[in-house]
Amino acid sequence: MRKLKFLGVATLLTLVASGVAVAHEGTKTSKTDPAAATFTAERTQVSEKTCTGSDGHTYRVAHEEFRGTVTSSDPRLAGTLVLKTRSVIDQTNGLGQTFGHASLRSADRKNTGKASLVAVNTQRGILDGILTGFVRGSGDAKGGNLVANFRAVFAANGLSFTGELGGGASQNTAVIQRFAGCPREDRSGKSEKAKIVIKKGEISALSASALTVKVGDATVTFTVNDRLAKLVDELDLAVGTKVEVAYVVKGDTTSLLKLRKV
Repeated sequence: MRKLKFLGVATLLTLVASGVAVAHEGTKTSKTDPAAATFTAERTQVSEKTCTGSDGHTYRVAHEEFRGTVTSSDPRLAGTLVLKTRSVIDQTNGLGQTFGHASLRSADRKNTGKASLVAVNTQRGILDGILTGFVRGSGDAKGGNLVANFRAVFAANGLSFTGELGGGASQNTAVIQRFAGCPREDRSGKSEKAKIVIKKGEISALSASALTVKVGDATVTFTVNDRLAKLVDELDLAVGTKVEVAYVVKGDTTSLLKLRKV
């Protein structure tokens, strides 16, 4: 992951030999279906720290929550994704491990599936792993056990990722990691923690390179990249526009997550 790098989370899933498979359990029926899905998610919560391990490498330890959408032609795999993970990433060589739990919810917020995941992180932004759990039935398709290889690729800022189940070729990356925890001297609050802030305010300045929002008595400024420039055009934003912003603050760095008119 880039940091988390999704948990190193990774690229496509394939069941056992190829693809994701859902084995349906029933009183008198047996059936195994190939399945495929794509997913996207953004980070909504994070608690992290960095420290130097006994090997002299810098490690990032992070507990994160991601929320997004799973899209599939199979209704059993479509819905809202909630993913909670713990990752330990060697920032020196970009390798690490991620463990977590994923849940799938329908439009009416009912739980339709749950799974545990374990993944390898590579390149500080790619996560390859496996999901094991179950999905509930939908329509004529019965529920069953889920076993799937997957891959997730993080955006450069580490705040969101896209991925696939059942399609593509996994790189089958493997790591052997021993992490004894951060040394005591690194637990004194030296590491910076990131926090997510959601505020309502008003655009007080806008240029081709920066957008500033006045929030109460303070202001927060964001660099205008291609994504934000497109959003400014789509929402017809201007100085004086009332907006709600969600952003991540870590040290002196502020990263925009979402922006909308209010």
